[in-house]
Amino acid sequence: MSDIKKIGFLLLMSVENFPSVRSYWNEKFDYDPVKTVMPVNKFELIRSLLHHNNNTKHLTKEHPDHDRLHKIRPVIEHLNGTFSSIPHQMS
Repeated sequence: MSDIKKIGFLLLMSVENFPSVRSYWNEKFDYDPVKTVMPVNKFELIRSLLHHNNNTKHLTKEHPDHDRLHKIRPVIEHLNGTFSSIPHQMS
C-alpha cells in the first residue's frame, strides 16, 4: 500500500467515528472501506510507526483543543499547502 493510501486510510477513519480503532474491523459494524483494505494488525503496526509530530504536545481527548490527527497534522498541512499550489484546470 502506498504512503498516500495509508494517509487516506487515516483520514477516512478520522471522519467516520467508531468507538475504537478495532471497531472498524468488527463484523458488527460491517465497514468494508477499512476492513477489506488491510488486516487490523497490519494497520496497528503502521499506526504505531507514524510519528510526524511531537507527542509531548498531544492534548488529551477531554481537552477542547484535542486534535485526533495530531500525529499526522504536519503531513496534512504539507499536503494541503502542496495541493493549493497546483493550478486549477479550467473546464
